[in-house]
Amino acid sequence: MAEQRQLGEITSRYLDTAEPKVRQAYEELKAAPSEESMERNLADADKFFPVPTPADFAPVLGMQIRG
Repeated sequence: MAEQRQLGEITSRYLDTAEPKVRQAYEELKAAPSEESMERNLADADKFFPVPTPADFAPVLGMQIRG
C-alpha cells in the first residue's frame, strides 16, 4: 500500500480529487488481508480441512467405493 511506502499524503491528495467510487475501492483494498496473511492461512488450511479422498466424492458422483 502507498502508506507503507510513505506516500500516504500523495495518495490522500489524489483520492480527494478522484471520484467517490475510487476512494471506496481503495478503502476496500486497504481492508483486504495482505498476500502474506493469505499465504499463511492457505498453508494452515490442511490443519482445519483434511485433504479429501476419492471416497469423499463417491456419494456426490453416485458411485460406491468397495473396500
